[in-house]
Amino acid sequence: MRRLTVPATVSVMVLGLVLGGGPAQATFPGSNGRIAFVSGWPQRDIYSAAPDGTDVMRLTTFAPKRSAYAPSWSADGTRIVFLKGRNGPSDAHQLWVMDADGSNQHRVLSDPWFYDRAPTFSPDGSKILFARCQYDPGQDRCAVVTVNVDGSRMDRLTTPGPEELVFSEMYSPDGTQIAFSVIFGRGVNFGIFVMDADGSNVELVTPPKIRAFGPDWAPDGSRLVFTRFCCGSKADSIWAVNPDGTGLVRITAPGSRHDFQPVNSPDGTQIVFERDNPDFTRWGLYTMNPDGTGITRIIPHEPYGAAWQPVA
Repeated sequence: MRRLTVPATVSVMVLGLVLGGGPAQATFPGSNGRIAFVSGWPQRDIYSAAPDGTDVMRLTTFAPKRSAYAPSWSADGTRIVFLKGRNGPSDAHQLWVMDADGSNQHRVLSDPWFYDRAPTFSPDGSKILFARCQYDPGQDRCAVVTVNVDGSRMDRLTTPGPEELVFSEMYSPDGTQIAFSVIFGRGVNFGIFVMDADGSNVELVTPPKIRAFGPDWAPDGSRLVFTRFCCGSKADSIWAVNPDGTGLVRITAPGSRHDFQPVNSPDGTQIVFERDNPDFTRWGLYTMNPDGTGITRIIPHEPYGAAWQPVA
């Protein structure tokens, strides 16, 4: 399989987030349940833990050279959609679903000629929203698509141009809009867009100069939290913006460290995120208040790709 070609200015960490499935999560409203995350190297598996980082459970155990990525919870907290593929970001990944305790793991559809990225459930649980990517020399591209949870009826919502990569797509909690990230397309290097659920009325909501990616809706739909990919070795940080592009604000100022992949808690009182040291060699999961105060480390052992379970 051919590796995706990206500019050398993109950091190794961001490249891993995009090619390894991308940050995928969608926070639906409810009480705060468990936090799912990915850990392990080179084989990666999905785990879950209590919100304070205790009671860690391993949910996937695949054969050698097979890994699980990008977990995302259903709105009722009973299922997780995720990606399964060979170790390494250049290999194709396919959509799988399992129950909250790791049981009933099954593939949603066979799509071997495409690379599926960043799956999330629709609010009613009937569909899976994801990026379906096809890599051809000089024509790398991804489209935002939906498929029924039984693998039937795939519908394309966006038509990408050449070299356009799309990821981190997710429904708003009420199901009326979809937020997604674009790199190297639609006139931006990194940007967050919002569109109607049928793919119409696509609007850029972040200034191109801040290089935004990886949005997550607040459970009341009032704002999006995201990562600002900064400036090579300089700090990446967590920001927020309203779905109409107003209210842009920085939430974290990590100094020489890097903050990635913010995810709201279902009750809206916390954000879980990944914080890396300056050279990206060590990282952990942290929680904080929505204004950036009260930062607390909960899982130190190099996890990433967190998703917070809503409990009815």
